[in-house]
Amino acid sequence: MQTKQSLRRELKISRRNIEKKKEADKKIRENLMASDFYKNAETVLFYAALEYEINIDECIKSALSQGKKVALPVCLDDSGNMKFYYINSLKDIKTGFF
Repeated sequence: MQTKQSLRRELKISRRNIEKKKEADKKIRENLMASDFYKNAETVLFYAALEYEINIDECIKSALSQGKKVALPVCLDDSGNMKFYYINSLKDIKTGFF
């Protein structure tokens, strides 16, 4: 059984790791949106991030607000066949195959 002190230590490490991930995600988003590829793109293909992936919701919102066309992949079946669909809002994203 864990002691209260060891549990607190683990939680502190977990919080620190979460903050490091958030900061790394932020830098990746900033680098993406600062790139010439992104700036010059009329259409941008993104993905709906899972919990452990880089959260790019802010990139999607930014692209939409800049008038860029935004498309995300949708798995058509469990064999992994995909098609990209345009979205107009994060509300258009539905959970399904990935």
